Amino acid sequence: MLAEFPSVGHVAVVVREDRPGDKRLVGYVVPGAGVGSVDAGELRKHAAGMLPEYMVPSALVQLERLPLTVNGKLDRKALPVPEVRESSGVRGPRNPQEEILCGLFAEVLDVPRAGVDDNFFDLGGHSLLATRLVARIKETFGAELTIRTLFEAPTPAHLAERLDGDGNEGGPLDVLLPLRPHGRRSPVFCIHPAGGLSWCYSGLIKHLGPDYPVYGLQARGLDQEESMPSTIAQMAEDYVDQVRAVQASGPYRLVGYSAGGVIAHAMATRLEELGESVDLLGVLDTYPNQRMPPIDEQDVLADLLRWVGYDRRYLGKGPLTFQRVTEVLKRLGSAMATLEERHIASITKIYANNSELFNTYAPDKFGGDLLLVVATLDKIDISPKPDTWQPYVGGNIETREVDRQHTDLMKPAPLAEIGRILAAKLQEIDGGEPTGPAPVKE
Repeated sequence: MLAEFPSVGHVAVVVREDRPGDKRLVGYVVPGAGVGSVDAGELRKHAAGMLPEYMVPSALVQLERLPLTVNGKLDRKALPVPEVRESSGVRGPRNPQEEILCGLFAEVLDVPRAGVDDNFFDLGGHSLLATRLVARIKETFGAELTIRTLFEAPTPAHLAERLDGDGNEGGPLDVLLPLRPHGRRSPVFCIHPAGGLSWCYSGLIKHLGPDYPVYGLQARGLDQEESMPSTIAQMAEDYVDQVRAVQASGPYRLVGYSAGGVIAHAMATRLEELGESVDLLGVLDTYPNQRMPPIDEQDVLADLLRWVGYDRRYLGKGPLTFQRVTEVLKRLGSAMATLEERHIASITKIYANNSELFNTYAPDKFGGDLLLVVATLDKIDISPKPDTWQPYVGGNIETREVDRQHTDLMKPAPLAEIGRILAAKLQEIDGGEPTGPAPVKE
C-alpha cells in the first residue's frame, strides 16, 4: 500500500525491536524518480486510510536507496534505527485544552514535555502507545477518538481541533470557555475568580470523570475593550444567559472559587427566579460580605505562577517581571505563557472593578443546597465562618475541609482534592450510569 503513494519509488516495511519489548513497524521509503522527498505525514495518512491500524508503520524513514545483500535481497541489518526526535518546543500550548493534550503526550511517551506541534509518532509513538493515548484522551475529555484519528491529527494542536466537535470557533479569552464540551451528563460551569480568568479550572476535568462536560465563565474585557458590569446582579444575568445557551434547562451545576463562589451563588438565585433548579452549587472557600483587598500587576503575576504550582521565591526577592514569569510558564508548558502584557493589565483592571462591586454587594437568598469547600490553613478566629452563608441559603450547607491555604487552591494538588470532592457529590446526585445527553438548545 505504501508503494502506491505517488512520490514513493521503493519501500520496505519491517518489524523492529530496538528496545526490549518495544516491537514496532517501521517503513523505509525511497522517493520516486525526480522526487526530492516524501511527505511522511501524508504518507502515514494514506496508509491509515488503506490499512488496518496495526499495520500502519509508526515510523517512516526516508533513504536514498534500500540496502541490499550480495544476493539482491533486502539487507535488514543495514537498515538504520529510526530517529526519535526530541520535542521541538518552538510553540507552546495556546489554551487549556492544548496544555492538557501536551501533558498527555508527554505522559504516554514518557518524555519530559511535548510541544503543541510535536508529532506523536516522531516522538517515538507506535500503535500500542497510540491506543494508550486514545484511552487517556477519552478518560480526560470524554471524546471518542480512534487510532486512525491520531494518524490523521498527530499533534496536540490538530487533536484539539478534533476534540472541538461542535465546531466552536471561540477564543480562549471569550466569556464562555469550553474546557471539555463532551459528556453525557449535565455540564459543570466554573465561574472565574476576581481576576476574570477561568483557565485555572482546567485541572478539574481529569478528576470529574469523562461524562461531565466542563465550561468556564470568564469576565468580559480580557481580550478587548468591553463595558464592565456595574453590579454583581448584572454580571450574574450575563453569565446565566451564557449557561442557558449551552444547557436549555436545569438542573444546573455551578462551581466558583473565591469571588467566583459569590458570583455562582448570584447565578443560582437568578436561575431560581427564572423557574430553574440548581442541584450543585459548589463554593470554594469564599463567604458573603467580605471585603476584597486591592491588588496590582505583581499580584496577578504571582497568581499565574501559583496556579501552575511554581514557588515564586525561586525568582528572588525582587519584583516580578512579565518577561521572567512568561519564561517560567513557557518552561513549564503552561498555556498561560501566551498571555500578553495587555492581558495582565486587563486582569488587573477587571479585579479592581470586581473589588468595588463585591465590597458593596448584598446577596439574595438561594433556596437550594450549598456545598462549601473550606481551606483551613489560613483561617483565624476573626475569619468568616461557614455559617455566614446561612442567611443566604434556604437548603443545607454541606462543608468539606481541605488542609490548604486559600491562595493555593488552584494549584494542581489542591485542585485534585477539590475535584474528588466534587466528583463524589456529582455521583451522589446522579448515581448509576448516564442515560443520555443533557438538554442542549438547538
